[in-house]
Amino acid sequence: MRFLGHLIGFYKPLIKELYGYRIIVNDMGLLVRANCELGIEKHDYIHTFGIAGVNMSFKSGSLIAGFTLPGYTRRGFHNESLLALHFIRQGLHSAIFNGGFVEHLERESLSRPKNKVSEFMIAIEHILFPYGVYYYGFKINMRRLKLYERLVKLYSKLSRATIWRAYAIGLGLAIEAIENGYEPREVRRKLLEIEQKAKAKYG
Repeated sequence: MRFLGHLIGFYKPLIKELYGYRIIVNDMGLLVRANCELGIEKHDYIHTFGIAGVNMSFKSGSLIAGFTLPGYTRRGFHNESLLALHFIRQGLHSAIFNGGFVEHLERESLSRPKNKVSEFMIAIEHILFPYGVYYYGFKINMRRLKLYERLVKLYSKLSRATIWRAYAIGLGLAIEAIENGYEPREVRRKLLEIEQKAKAKYG
């Protein structure tokens, strides 16, 4: 599978500053584990984009050092990654360190659902990240992103897995939004339409 990824350029970083990161944003605007041998258990810290967490997510509307979130998703996924890109462009780094302790409470929330519709929508919102990357002024390799979307659509049909169907829908929406210059509110509106259809299907 990694061979196929290298073949289609899946592990090419979005910007040169991401070389050497464990998890990167590739030039399609997707989060990718590029360096599997880098593990936090062997280092004091590692450069990575794997910094998201449901207890640290912040919502749109707040201004942070010249950065504000557009709110194109309902659940705020990848807000931390967009903020990290903002600061990396200014010469800083994104990292996790070997320490600290987090205990997650077992309860349902927007980002930790316990029903099929919410799980379906979370997968779509995760894969919408290319739109967020593009919205903040980074150049997306659309040719490669469209190739990846075709591969995901094919796999979703072959596997018939709900998660891959969600990925295919999310990638399609990301490409549509980028090509048509949608504002965040339009992307969010389309997400809500998709969610209503999912509720009708899955109950």
